[in-house]
Amino acid sequence: MASRSISFRNQNVSRNENVAVKKVAKLVSGPTVKRAALGDIANKAAVVQRSATDASKLKQNDTFKKPLQPRNKNIKNENVPSKIVPSAKLEAVDECSMVSVDTSCSVPQDMSVVEHEPVKESSSKDTSNVQPLSDNCVQDLSEAFSAKCLTVTDIDADDKDNPQLVSEYVNEIYAYMRSLEIKNCVRRRYLDGHTVTPRMRTILVDWLVQVHMRFNLMQETLYLTMAILDRYLQLMPDTPKEELQLVGVTSMFIASKYEEMYCSEINDFVFISDKAYTRQQIRKMEIQILKKLDYNVSMPLPLHFLRRNSKAAKVDGTQHTLAKYLIELCLTEYNMCHFKASQLGAAALFLTLKLTCDDQWSDTLTYYSGYSDAELMPVVCKMAQVVLRSYKASHQATVQKYRSSKNLKISECPELTGPVIRSLAVKAATYS
Repeated sequence: MASRSISFRNQNVSRNENVAVKKVAKLVSGPTVKRAALGDIANKAAVVQRSATDASKLKQNDTFKKPLQPRNKNIKNENVPSKIVPSAKLEAVDECSMVSVDTSCSVPQDMSVVEHEPVKESSSKDTSNVQPLSDNCVQDLSEAFSAKCLTVTDIDADDKDNPQLVSEYVNEIYAYMRSLEIKNCVRRRYLDGHTVTPRMRTILVDWLVQVHMRFNLMQETLYLTMAILDRYLQLMPDTPKEELQLVGVTSMFIASKYEEMYCSEINDFVFISDKAYTRQQIRKMEIQILKKLDYNVSMPLPLHFLRRNSKAAKVDGTQHTLAKYLIELCLTEYNMCHFKASQLGAAALFLTLKLTCDDQWSDTLTYYSGYSDAELMPVVCKMAQVVLRSYKASHQATVQKYRSSKNLKISECPELTGPVIRSLAVKAATYS
């Protein structure tokens, strides 16, 4: 019946429009196509009001001949005055308010019955059937109309013409990445009491940084190597000492396959390990790691969140490089591997701004990073402690890497040993 009424209205509207303007194309009448996945989008786009004369021509089905039985038998329909519900009141109903409806009674479909149905005036008795707003609805409304959002700058406003930046979906993408890092998180102190010790992990990571520089790989490859290594050692903490270097080499081999356009060959990893392992051993370990990780190699990296935060803070190249240096110093530190990638990316930029220009953590950075300054302070203080220890440590691969002119000699920055970072390192003991 609904499809016949829509077809009749389309024919009537097309007849009237063609009389006034002859250049308007004719409407094609036909059966209404059902859209199971997307819904009836085309029929909802235009709303056509039906006149009273058109409604009288519609044929009534057998179901319309049965009048609706009144809910209260004591009330007679002939004594009830006819009232028409204004359409303006129906459109003004709030979507967030959910009214409980009695599903036991049938819905009236006859137009004549609806016109004679009494309209109840709003009273205090009707409020008993109205359910209160849910907490999620109230929270969404408070965030939408919050005064704090007025101080947040839209950093994607100028990227709408660049399809590669996907400005329409970038916030949803980073929200999904935050959900992934929760699923694949590393436990705190996961190596305690096992065969592989934290010192052995530090030596291995320092050597992998040198291999990364030797092969001239991308930054994402190094971060993904550390993520694969920690996740595998968390599942296999009793890995023999003789196979630990094999696990590290194979983790970088997998990461280079995933991130690099032209990944390094397996013979290169055999050579860099001084032929301690054969090609067959690396392939066998690769299969073992992928099975343990359930072939889930993709991971949100701290570098992904740092780039987003640097864009929100509008930092220059030197500040961004300093933040990358702070994150890479945390890769070799066993006590920092349990922090989430989004925390490390936000804390590195927080410490960079604190050292270089003493800027405050603005509302824009809080919005896009997902962390306030109070939430980042424990991570920032521990990161400052790692920086001061790095200059006295025996493993200097990361420090030597950032002493080159390619990395702006950022490890020789005087602010990294100044009073600001020392005061933050002292506070790290209070957050243990």
